Amino acid sequence: MAGDLFRRNRPFNQLDGFYTDWSRHLTERCLPTLRDFPTDAKNEAVLGDIHSYYDTLNHYANKNTILYFLLPSWRSNSLETPILLLGDINPRLFTSLVQSFIDDVGLSQDPIRTFSTLAAWEDLSLQLENTINGTVSRLLDETREAQDGFIRRFSDKWVSSFLPSQSGTVIMETATSVMTTEDCGAIMEELARIYCEANQLRKSTITDIAGLLNMNQRALFLESVCKLLAGFKHQDQAFQNSLFDNHLIRQPMMQQHDAPRQVYAHPRPFAPQRPPPPMNHHQQDHVIYVGNLAPEATDDLLLEQFSRRYHSARVAKICFDETSGSTYGFVSFADEREKWDAMKVMNRKFFLDREMHIGHAAKNSIN
Repeated sequence: MAGDLFRRNRPFNQLDGFYTDWSRHLTERCLPTLRDFPTDAKNEAVLGDIHSYYDTLNHYANKNTILYFLLPSWRSNSLETPILLLGDINPRLFTSLVQSFIDDVGLSQDPIRTFSTLAAWEDLSLQLENTINGTVSRLLDETREAQDGFIRRFSDKWVSSFLPSQSGTVIMETATSVMTTEDCGAIMEELARIYCEANQLRKSTITDIAGLLNMNQRALFLESVCKLLAGFKHQDQAFQNSLFDNHLIRQPMMQQHDAPRQVYAHPRPFAPQRPPPPMNHHQQDHVIYVGNLAPEATDDLLLEQFSRRYHSARVAKICFDETSGSTYGFVSFADEREKWDAMKVMNRKFFLDREMHIGHAAKNSIN
């Protein structure tokens, strides 16, 4: 029922589009299907789509894309963080949903959708709890170990950069240099493996729970799961709208010379696009650092990548670090607002099949 939503030939720079299409599919197809006279066939179709969603994420997860999946650029609402685990919903939430249905007094009075007769839940709940707790604990330990490995390599690189000729080194440059090493590639591959195993745990937990429920219970459970998965996009939009409605973005949020704290969402199909508060303009250029570039990147291609969106993008310069073999660059803007917006919006976007790592440059000029 999902058409080509789960196709495996989607370019990496369209992964944001996959999340958007998936959210729309849940809202426009899956949820109406479950609410309109549920049947076993409809339940299986929706469950199959959820399986395909996680399988598709695992297909695209690799050492070059894993940081995007763990920290997707559109998932900016920190209020949802407590229910997440390794880039998606914590599987404990799925078991908690069933328990909440069982405990719901109003639902227990519904003779069709009641969960009060779910006698086998106690045994399955204990089994799932043991599996989830054990697997999550191990995956978090493995994630921590991989992160520690990256930190050690970052600190070594950072210390070695303390040379007069490299006094302008910034964190993004160091991180990009570390990312190009063979050791770091192994770390990213390990994170991709951990992420894929977490998705398998999510998928198996949903499947085991659905297998225990009758037709109407399964429809209600799957409806709740679909609402959660679709809700990341829509709840974020509602949250941002509430900020605009209460005029919070018009309040002073920085001192002079401080970076603007932008609370509006970066452009996405479900999010409103509003201009930032006006800022003072200066005659000097405003420069960003762009790391993790492809070797074939050129000044003109990099400038074109930003000038499509930002009219004040003026100059781009590609640099090559012979020591690490990494390619990075700088882009200058005439408008300071566009510089800060580019740092937020364009970070982790794909350019020539590589995820850009964007940060503040040490100097406000490109020589």
